[in-house]
Amino acid sequence: MIASTTTSELVSKTVAEAESFLRSSFGAGFLADGAAGEGILLADGAPLDWASFAAIGTRLSAIYRGSARVDRVFIEHAKGYAFPLAFSEWGQRDAKNVVMCLGGIVNTSQRFDVLGGVFAQQGMRVISVDWPGRGASGWLREQEDYALEDEVDHIIRLIRALNLPPLVLVGSSRGAMVALRLAALAPELLRAVVLNDTGPILPRARRQKRAAVLGRHYVFADPSDLFYRIGAMQKNDGPTPESFRYHLAHAQTHLVSHEQGRIYRHDIRPLLQYRAEAQQGIDFCTEFAEMPCSLLVIRGIESDVLTVPIESVARKLAPPHTGWVTVAATGHTPTCVGPRLLEVIHAFIDNPEAWFGLTEHVVESPQPGWLFRRH
Repeated sequence: MIASTTTSELVSKTVAEAESFLRSSFGAGFLADGAAGEGILLADGAPLDWASFAAIGTRLSAIYRGSARVDRVFIEHAKGYAFPLAFSEWGQRDAKNVVMCLGGIVNTSQRFDVLGGVFAQQGMRVISVDWPGRGASGWLREQEDYALEDEVDHIIRLIRALNLPPLVLVGSSRGAMVALRLAALAPELLRAVVLNDTGPILPRARRQKRAAVLGRHYVFADPSDLFYRIGAMQKNDGPTPESFRYHLAHAQTHLVSHEQGRIYRHDIRPLLQYRAEAQQGIDFCTEFAEMPCSLLVIRGIESDVLTVPIESVARKLAPPHTGWVTVAATGHTPTCVGPRLLEVIHAFIDNPEAWFGLTEHVVESPQPGWLFRRH
C-alpha cells in the first residue's frame, strides 16, 4: 500500500534526537522502579527536581514542536460571548492539503506535534487545536458551556474563521465524536475524516468508567510521582517513546507553589461536564453510516472503546468509501507518533480512494518503559 518510507524516516529522525537527549540527561545509576519518592539522578549526579524537570521538558519541546506556531482566534459561543481558541500550526498557509487534529478530552495540541512537524515537511498545513479550557485556550463561563455540541460548533466556527478549504479532520476519542457530528452538520468543510479509535457507539458503561477518573484534582508531588502516576494512566497507549511521554507530561502540567507540586493546565469543569454527560451512552450510527466524505477508522487492537463487537457494527454501517487500520499492542487511543501509523495516515490523505474497503495492520517497534513505568 505504501510506496515511500519518507514519513517513517522523518518520524524516526525526530524521535531518535529526542530519545538520545533524554537518555543522556540521566545518570547510569538511575533507579526507575516506579516507586514515588525514589531518587532520580541526572547525568551530573544532581537529583532531578522540578527545575531540572522543566529544563529537560523545554528542550524536548523544541525538538518535538519544531517550527510550530501558536495562534488564537476569538470564537463566539452560542450563548453570545467570545473566548480565545488556541491552536498550533505547521506548514505553509497556501498548502494544498490541510489537516486539522482534535485530541481527547484531556489532550492539548501537543498530542499531534510529531504528525504536525512531519506532515508539514511533506508539504501539508497542519492545525492542532487546544479545546476550550485546556492548553492555551480560554476558559468558558459555565460548566454546561463545555457540552459536546458546543465543541462541535466551536470547531465549525474556527474552520470558517480561518477560511480553510475542505480539510482532513483527524479526531482521537472525544475529537472523533466531534468529527462525526461535524461531518453531519457541515459536510462542505471536509475532504476526509480519520477516526482514531472511536466508532459509532460509545456505551454508557465505558463513558462512566472514564468519567470516574476525570474531574479529579491531581497534584504531582515530585518528578517520581509524576512518572509513576502518568505511566499508570498511559499503560494502554501502545508503543510510545519515553521522550514523547515526557514532552506531553511537561506541556500539560505546571508548577504551582501553593499546591507544592505540578498540576494539570486545565479547567476542571469540562471534565465535570463529561461526567454529567456520561449518564447516557452515545449513538452516532446515523452519522457514521451517512459519512459524506472519505473515512479512515483506526483501532487499537486492545481497545476498550472500539471493541471487536463495536467494530463489527461499524463495518456493517460503514459507507463504501471507508478504510480500516488496526494497531498492534495498543489500547485506547494510539498516540499518532509511531512511524508506521503516520505513514498510513499520510498515504490515506494523499490518496483516500486507494484505501476504500481495505484493512491495514500496523505493528510499531516496542518502546520499553524505563521512566514512565506502565503498571
